Amino acid sequence: ASKLCADKWMNQIFEASPAKVVVLLGKHVRDDFASTLINVPRSFGSSKGYSLMSAKQRAKRDIFIENLGGHNRLVLFNFHNGSSEKQKLNEVYGPAVMSWVGKVATGEIEVPSDNATLKAVLTALTA
Repeated sequence: ASKLCADKWMNQIFEASPAKVVVLLGKHVRDDFASTLINVPRSFGSSKGYSLMSAKQRAKRDIFIENLGGHNRLVLFNFHNGSSEKQKLNEVYGPAVMSWVGKVATGEIEVPSDNATLKAVLTALTA
């Protein structure tokens, strides 16, 4: 979504959406949406050193909880399929994390209430 569209419509879209998991796909979404509307850290989704990072390091950096449209959601970053970086989520974050994300997406497990709780979950899943 362009910044103009994101500014105008994204909150309404999230208000209407039951999605528990949001995947931000690609640098344009990262730069035009995540960096401006939800104020993620500057390192979020960066390709700098990405290939040297472990799945655990990527999970702790690029997965977070954000209140979007009045509901806490699990937000993940992944590179666009034109990127040379890893793109399969099981390779990016590891199968244990992605199995847990799947359970969050289906409602089997609740979205963590905050980022501190999320970090503890990710630490346990990637130990």
